[in-house]
Amino acid sequence: MANCVFATAMIRSLEKRLLTTEQFYNMIDSGSIEDVCRTVQEAGYGSDAEPFRPDTYMKILADRENNLFDETLKLGKDFEVLDVLNLVNDYHNIKVLLKAEALGIDRSDILLNTGTIPAEKMAELVRDRDRSQLTENMLKAVLEASDTQARTNDPQWIDIICDRYWFADMQRVAEKSGNEFVKGYVRAKIDASNLKTYVRVRTMGEAWPFFSDMFIPGGTIEPATYQRAYTEDLNQFGAHFKGTLIYEAALDGRIDLEKTGKFTLFEKLCDDAVMHYAKEGKYVTFGIEVVFAYFVAKQAEMTNIRIMMAGKLAGTDPELVKERMRETYE
Repeated sequence: MANCVFATAMIRSLEKRLLTTEQFYNMIDSGSIEDVCRTVQEAGYGSDAEPFRPDTYMKILADRENNLFDETLKLGKDFEVLDVLNLVNDYHNIKVLLKAEALGIDRSDILLNTGTIPAEKMAELVRDRDRSQLTENMLKAVLEASDTQARTNDPQWIDIICDRYWFADMQRVAEKSGNEFVKGYVRAKIDASNLKTYVRVRTMGEAWPFFSDMFIPGGTIEPATYQRAYTEDLNQFGAHFKGTLIYEAALDGRIDLEKTGKFTLFEKLCDDAVMHYAKEGKYVTFGIEVVFAYFVAKQAEMTNIRIMMAGKLAGTDPELVKERMRETYE
């Protein structure tokens, strides 16, 4: 309890430094990259010794992600539930290692050190099929994905299979925590992921069995809802999700996709739905919810900084960059 009170107090002070939508929009509209970099640095990215600049921002963001992961570890066993947010990096590494193995190449340069297992150790575990430190789901992912890749020679199955076990591991950690807020967050992530998959699969013209194989169980929306929607025109499916967290994405995102042929707004609205859920955590007086929600917000902030900087440096129209920005924690 005392640890939760201390951690909550620490997070409340850190929340004040999170960048707002207004700040992001001002930076996107700014004609001075120096002013943009100064604002981001004042928010905690970079230092006088290593200033935030166009040529350093990728490294600084990567370092900040590593530091964020280290901060979750320092909070102690009371906050092991934060593994829910770090497992994605373990499964990224598993995907990279299995694809590199299939091609006979070394891609250790793109492994991430922000998972629950250090990248170098993960490489050894996957190479040797060593189950000593892998979770049960990780081991299943490695064995099933490598076997399917060998039989089909189709690397997309590595992604599909690994994602299924990633979400299963997220559910495992959330259930173990007993925290309803975290369990709800995982369900929201699953719903958003299934909707993204559904729309892409329908746009590709694939039949129901293809989506059924890719469906992730454990969300609030059952396969039957998608199956009913599958019998209708893609333009009409949004009504099936009324009253759910992803309704806006299913409705407005689909309309924009029809108009533009682009997934930009649709995928943003899916991600925003998850953030909308996470933001409820900051209204809890103290506890794991406050800490968990802050780390979700921090990860989203770094995503927004990357989107903004890439757009600024590429000379992208400011309005297009704003369309890609994810919801902020305010």
